[in-house]
Amino acid sequence: MKIFSRKKTENSREIFFFNTRILSYEKKHSASYWKKIYDEKISRLQRTIDDINSIHNSKIINVWQKDTPNQGDINCAPCLYFPELRKNASYIDISHFPQSVEPRNKIIIVGGGGLFQEYFAKDMQKLYSLAEHNKLIIWAAGLDNYVGATSQLPQISNAFKVGVRDYENGIHPYVPCASCMSTLFDQFRNTPEIHHVKLYIHGDYSQPIVRDLHHLPCLSNRQASSYHEIIKFMSNAEIILTNSYHGMYWATLLGKKVIVLPWITKNNKIGFSEKFKTFKYQPVYCEKWLQYESYIKETTAYSQALNESRKANIEFFEDVKSVICK
Repeated sequence: MKIFSRKKTENSREIFFFNTRILSYEKKHSASYWKKIYDEKISRLQRTIDDINSIHNSKIINVWQKDTPNQGDINCAPCLYFPELRKNASYIDISHFPQSVEPRNKIIIVGGGGLFQEYFAKDMQKLYSLAEHNKLIIWAAGLDNYVGATSQLPQISNAFKVGVRDYENGIHPYVPCASCMSTLFDQFRNTPEIHHVKLYIHGDYSQPIVRDLHHLPCLSNRQASSYHEIIKFMSNAEIILTNSYHGMYWATLLGKKVIVLPWITKNNKIGFSEKFKTFKYQPVYCEKWLQYESYIKETTAYSQALNESRKANIEFFEDVKSVICK
């Protein structure tokens, strides 16, 4: 049996069939192509080595969706906001946690972010399995389903402590995203409101919205360069239109009125992710974004949201402090 076959095409392109995988490349670009592949493999290998070293050398390991352009995910790790955690912590992306590594006697903090979704199911099972020889803490993780999908929070019986961002879920205690602990809210919360409405969108699900509401000041969770830029952008508006979970959360913490717009998927499905429905401080939902002005009168600002969210996180930290800081 042939391992591979080769066939020349009219445009001088060579196509190699190898184990049912097709690799197509221009002869004149082959050197640069293979260098790119080589560099990517070396980069992944180095990242794995660095992660393994971090796991072995750190007392606390904070695992969440770290390696992403989404500023909401980047900034939701609890260890970023508590000095007692930060000084002893390493940070690992959930998708890159080495499957073969079995740490012992560590404190593994999983969260925050929407980690209870099918995409991370295998990664979460790996982390649950580590609870036997480590202290596993689930901190402000939550549901994150695509339009039309539904799920429920898992039972997690072997974790040392569990707190989830989904309010009144009937399974686990409520702990909102730890990003509420950022001093950015103290810095910008009382900024004068010079804009009536601003738009903060999820970069993956918003093209028609951006097109139709082009007259509004707009920022994307993937376009923004920092957490600081986002909070500053929102701070001088009265109302925030958003289809980003953290856009909704951070605007609420700033005392803004929030209207949640739908996600528009690549196959043109329009709807709301389940994660919005489990948010404690419910916004107004507007599926037809061109009509958002007619929903403004229904909006509410939750002035208590920042203090309540911080209180929940501080209480959760105090519950686990004896184990983390000993």
